[in-house]
Amino acid sequence: MEKIQLPQQVTELMSLLRSHCYESLVVGDAARELLMGNNPMDYDIITNCEMDRLLIIFDNYRLNEDNAERGELIVTVRGMVIMVSPYRKGFDEQGKPVYASLPVHDLARRDFTMNAVGITIDGELYDPFDGAGCLAAQPYIIKAVSYQNDGCEPVSSVTASPAVLMNALALAATGDYVIHSETAAEIKSCAQSVTDLPPRQLRDAFEQILMAKRCGDIMVEYKQVVFAIFPELAQTDGFDQHSENHAMTLYCHTCKSTFFAPPDLTLRYALFFHGAGKPDCEAIYADGHASFYGHGERAVILAEKALKRLKAPTEQIEEALFLIRHHDLAETLKTEEIDRLLEYITPVRLKKLLLAGYANLRAKKPEYEQKAAAMKRLSEQVLHWNEPTNNKFRAFI
Repeated sequence: MEKIQLPQQVTELMSLLRSHCYESLVVGDAARELLMGNNPMDYDIITNCEMDRLLIIFDNYRLNEDNAERGELIVTVRGMVIMVSPYRKGFDEQGKPVYASLPVHDLARRDFTMNAVGITIDGELYDPFDGAGCLAAQPYIIKAVSYQNDGCEPVSSVTASPAVLMNALALAATGDYVIHSETAAEIKSCAQSVTDLPPRQLRDAFEQILMAKRCGDIMVEYKQVVFAIFPELAQTDGFDQHSENHAMTLYCHTCKSTFFAPPDLTLRYALFFHGAGKPDCEAIYADGHASFYGHGERAVILAEKALKRLKAPTEQIEEALFLIRHHDLAETLKTEEIDRLLEYITPVRLKKLLLAGYANLRAKKPEYEQKAAAMKRLSEQVLHWNEPTNNKFRAFI
């Protein structure tokens, strides 16, 4: 591997540390971005130099000591802002840094191996967890940092921190990363730990997954985490809908329809919860088919409880509940009914209802693709429905 070129401002500080017999490494986001072939703007340096000595060594530079008590010194070198820190194992209960003597201790507290790589002043890698190997793969590999310290059992970053666990899923949901098999197993085994996160933090983390392009795949593969966050949906797992209109079980249909929904937060929440009430409303007839009368209202109750538990904004909840309550309206909607509907709901809401119907249809069976496409075309027309020039486009299915 070719040596990595560091900016002169960075090597200037590292050279100064070396001249005082201290070692140093570029770490964190900067090291990862450099390995990915990018040009980071912010750099972090870790060193075995203590904070008191750092203040003396860098006294000719402009310094920001606001976070010195946390072991962080900001040094500005010819327009570049660089953070320099002594090696740290982590922080104690009072938020004070726990300093370390070796760089591996500092890297061991990182979340993923790709973020636990150091670069020397000479452009060589210090890579005790093979983070460079994870970044050399396509797509990139998310692997938890696991480190044995002080004779204890190895501790994995995803089992130690539910925030790291959720971040792993959010990255995988983008489509640019895959989760290593060992880390995937660890995530599933400690899925319940995510409930230790504060409600708003947990909601924000889940919404990163919900809005990503691989949300459906991640929610299926890591359903243990989803059901820990939303136990209301656990009963949909493996649930047979006893319908010729559905090619998959209820939870798989839920995830697929959520994926097909455009990336609007309330719309995706609506598709995520739209079938949650079916198990409670199931009625199976003698011929084997089932009906689910009232499942929309039941889903509203379950969704409201779940979203309030996660401290979702009131307006967001109300909009999602409206879409859940009326999610099946679009499937039976006739073109001539739109004028009457627009007297009661806004064009924007009607558009969302049509898009909910589009996503729901696409997730049922391939035979519904044509009808779903027509519904999506109609959703693009309703915002201009009353304009005279739009009359010729009023064709639906």
